[in-house]
Amino acid sequence: MLKSPLQLYLQQCSDLKIRQNAYAVQQLNLNEQLPAKFNLESNSAQRLFTAEELKPCLKFAFEPLLKSFEQLSLLTDLNISGQHIGDRLFISLLGALKSSGCILQSFNAGYNDLSVLSVTLLFDYCDKKIQQIDISGNPIQDDALLYMAESKKHFRSTHLSLSNCQLTSNCLNNLSKCLRKTFMFVSTLDLSQNNLDSSDHSFNSYMELIEWTFSKNCRLNLSKNNLSRYQIHVIKNRISKGQLAQIDISENINADFNTMQQLEQQLLESQKWKPSDD
Repeated sequence: MLKSPLQLYLQQCSDLKIRQNAYAVQQLNLNEQLPAKFNLESNSAQRLFTAEELKPCLKFAFEPLLKSFEQLSLLTDLNISGQHIGDRLFISLLGALKSSGCILQSFNAGYNDLSVLSVTLLFDYCDKKIQQIDISGNPIQDDALLYMAESKKHFRSTHLSLSNCQLTSNCLNNLSKCLRKTFMFVSTLDLSQNNLDSSDHSFNSYMELIEWTFSKNCRLNLSKNNLSRYQIHVIKNRISKGQLAQIDISENINADFNTMQQLEQQLLESQKWKPSDD
């Protein structure tokens, strides 16, 4: 039976007498759409496999791959997005990374069927030096934001992606706390494809989020969030034309340009914000 490229790679690794820091891998990308880069500094030549070659056997080979992760002490950038490995393998991966002593600067764990348990353990593991965290496409829901808000860690992350995480307006208060305490240095925040249409009880928290992103000059993505015309109305008139580039409110309910013009005219006429009658 022919071995897949990843199986051959793992066999090659096991055949080597690996000393401490024998791996000099700094970037490991197992995303199904991008090439996976392996830079093995040893007696053997460098090997490069594409993700398409790796994909068929990746899930089955992930457990033996975990042993290799324990040797990757120089790893700084890890992309395992789109592998759907689930909580069990992900938690094992975190254990292997912790054993290696590596300090990640970028971690993309998007679309891996992770629950709030995995995400809370991820934030326990992550070093404060991590620059980019992407956990998009995992059904972490609102509970993960509660944990993040209560965390005593202070990350210096510049990019935080929570797109398509089944978040609702109920998490807005915790999200604002999280940004003020844990992720105060974020300059790009992706909350697209959630359900952040705020109800009356969460409106103040919603506006706190908007104000915080503008005060920190943070780029905010709120596209595909079922925002109402009133919410878009408020956002439109809370920001200056120069700040408009900082926020993406595309593909929301009635978010077309004509509607925005009408709402702006209503504001000028009424001199106060109020929802439309319909």
